[in-house]
Amino acid sequence: MKGNTDKFRGDELNNIDSQSQDSTIILDVETPHILELKPGVIILERYRVIELLGRGGMGSVYKVESLDNGSTFALKFLHKQQTNDATWRRFDIEAKTSNKLDHPNLIKVHESGLLPDGQPFFIMDLVQGESLADILKTRGRLSVNQAVKIFIQVGFALSYAHANGVIHRDIKPSNIMLEKRPGDTTIGAVVKVVDFGIAKLTGKDEFTQMTLTKTGEIFGSPLYMSPEQCMGMGVDHRSDLYSLGCVMYESLTGAPPLMGESALSTMMKHQSEEALPLKEASLGIEYPDQIERIVARLLAKEVRNRYQSAQAFTSDLVNFDSGLDTTVPLLLKTQTEAKTTVRPLYVIKLLAVYILLLALGMYLGTRFPQIVKAPPRVHLADVPISKAALTETSFDARILPGAKLPPQDRDVVDEFAPSYQKKCHELISKLEKEPGFFSTIDQNKKLRIFRFPDYSLGALGATTIRPRFARGTLSFPLSASLVYTPNNLAKAHPRIFKKFRDDDIEHLFIKNAISDLDLATVEFSNSDGVLENIAHFRKLEELNMVSTDPSPKAWLLINNFKKLNILSLSHVQLSPKDIAKFANFHQLKYFKLVTHERITDVLKKFNGSKNLRNLCVAKCNVTDEDAKLFSDIPNLEQLELRSTQVTDKGLRYMPMTLKLLDISYCKVTKAGIPDIVRLKNLRELFIDRDRLSSSEMHSLLRLCPRLNIQFAITGEEKHMLKDNPSARVFHDSQP
Repeated sequence: MKGNTDKFRGDELNNIDSQSQDSTIILDVETPHILELKPGVIILERYRVIELLGRGGMGSVYKVESLDNGSTFALKFLHKQQTNDATWRRFDIEAKTSNKLDHPNLIKVHESGLLPDGQPFFIMDLVQGESLADILKTRGRLSVNQAVKIFIQVGFALSYAHANGVIHRDIKPSNIMLEKRPGDTTIGAVVKVVDFGIAKLTGKDEFTQMTLTKTGEIFGSPLYMSPEQCMGMGVDHRSDLYSLGCVMYESLTGAPPLMGESALSTMMKHQSEEALPLKEASLGIEYPDQIERIVARLLAKEVRNRYQSAQAFTSDLVNFDSGLDTTVPLLLKTQTEAKTTVRPLYVIKLLAVYILLLALGMYLGTRFPQIVKAPPRVHLADVPISKAALTETSFDARILPGAKLPPQDRDVVDEFAPSYQKKCHELISKLEKEPGFFSTIDQNKKLRIFRFPDYSLGALGATTIRPRFARGTLSFPLSASLVYTPNNLAKAHPRIFKKFRDDDIEHLFIKNAISDLDLATVEFSNSDGVLENIAHFRKLEELNMVSTDPSPKAWLLINNFKKLNILSLSHVQLSPKDIAKFANFHQLKYFKLVTHERITDVLKKFNGSKNLRNLCVAKCNVTDEDAKLFSDIPNLEQLELRSTQVTDKGLRYMPMTLKLLDISYCKVTKAGIPDIVRLKNLRELFIDRDRLSSSEMHSLLRLCPRLNIQFAITGEEKHMLKDNPSARVFHDSQP
């Protein structure tokens, strides 16, 4: 929403310091006269001014309130001395651009016109949240998972804008907003691409802009401008993809891919220098090969070597998020040049043959028209994948036909599109009322056959079979232990869970996929409705709830699951006292809880439990006093205490039965080594790298020769383990 539009004259371009290179360059703009609107002023007889949100070189943005219904909007208007033909028309283009685009990841303009003193304005959606630029300032960089979740939505937005003939031309972190929607329980945190102030309209509007954005003019922010943009050449939608690559690069590494001492030198670098790989730019952090290839392709200097559409880029990101690899390694320019020798006569002959074949093809095509099959469609859904289903050996290539096709050949359906969502909600509302179940049993073939609608209801798999999109017909062996992860559509219509038989599902993941962003904006799903409609799942063994908000009354419904032995609760909006009201703690084999509250009441429930083998209370408020309760769990084998308040004193109470102990990021020192040595059955110890010195590590290994010490790792470092699992293990190389 903030344009960050600063004015630069042509002779000043080389003197701009690096701190201002993320500002938008628009050459030859006059100094604006600034109009101040005081809070409480009534504008257009319909809106009350609340506060100033931002001001740029061309205009200002205010937060306003509708006098009709109390809704809040953003009012944007030009400064009074910016109403010349060029700036007026640019402002008009932004209003028209935003008005013609109707997508959840873009800003919508509701009305436009002139203020009483003649200044052009428009009223648009108000984004309540923070920009990606603000997030990067406070966090430095994002994890791979966080970045992927954000840029999938940005990809949707650009794909929609490009399809409607709009090129943004100023993609940068400050123009990507993460919106908070506290009243929305079905969508979650939404990414918004904002500020189409220098957008270019293509197609029917191109002639109108010929006098407005002539070739040779420079628009954009130097740190994120494409090579053709830096040269003042004509740009198309692929320029936005280069800028998007710059933003994604900065989000992952903490720094833009190219930056000179001035704006001009930065623009020269975009034209001539290649960006370092992510690993080198981040000083050694490992990134998945797919992510390296995706970013490198976005940043290709030659337009033809980039992604040819935002849809293709989004498809690759979605496939990465789902565990598939459809990226194609880029060919090195030096390789192609070394192998290519061109003979002029040969080229002329080849061109002549090509023209002849083209003419023949056009003739035959008009005489004998053919029906062309549509490319395979890949529907996107917010489907988290079960850890148990992520083993490489369990992957079935038949799950997603055509998964290895190049991304340009795939038709990605934007499930955030309002028209698609509306259609699905209408269809599922009818389906809820129909009798019958999704599944039928074929006793002869020993199969459980599901017949879902054509739109996805999430992911359905098994503990040994990779999840598939829950749509169409799916078959599983009767012996398979099925895992279901509903998407937002299914959670918005919880009565749809009644269409599962009571013995269909054994593992259920109720998770808000957008919450993986973990950027201080967590939205919650319709968990009460889900719990009320799954009470008949009599074979349910595992319940995994992430970022949910069940009421204390609905929470007690899980007492119906008599076979439940795995319970995982992360950021669930229940107090530990309410969680402790679960009646069947003693039947659990695995329990995980992530909360910042004191969990003493919950830990007491495991006193004397003979079934519990694995307890994870990482990041919880667990103290040394609470650690005494662990000694009352007679068969506990794995205990995860990462990032708790446990110290050396708490290690005294660790049960002798432990085989795995995670004390990474706890306040444990070398004084706790004797208590670790005391645990004769311990085989795996997780600890952060800086907690013990190398000599102390070696001493511990000599005392416990069968102990395997593993270092705590970050989210990015997890990907490194795929190629080099030993990188996490501390090896005793001393004699």
